[in-house]
Amino acid sequence: MHRALVRTLLTVLFLAPAVIIAAVPQDPAQVVKGPGLSHTILSDARMPAARAYGVAFRVDDATAARSIKGFGIDLEAASGETHHELPVPAVFIVDRSGVIRFVYANADYRIRLAPDELLAKARRLVQ
Repeated sequence: MHRALVRTLLTVLFLAPAVIIAAVPQDPAQVVKGPGLSHTILSDARMPAARAYGVAFRVDDATAARSIKGFGIDLEAASGETHHELPVPAVFIVDRSGVIRFVYANADYRIRLAPDELLAKARRLVQ
């Protein structure tokens, strides 16, 4: 999620008891925590969260090999695991009682939820 979007979301949700959490497939040692991050980043390298939320998928061996060669992405090095799984990019809005109120997931990683749509959903849920 873009940092500017996260900041805007936090501003929108400031009056509501809201927390933004990003789960990433990297090993905890590889998780980047930069200055100005105002949300929690959790490692899901073993993929229990992605599996529980139904957004984990296995990358076949040929695609994993092409990723290393073409993009310099080594799934095993990044996650510290050999499962070759990644999460489908997804956004969940979960209320305080643990009920999922909004889900967006798209297997095509190039298609992401528009920030204004996410903000609109978040605003409606906190009103």
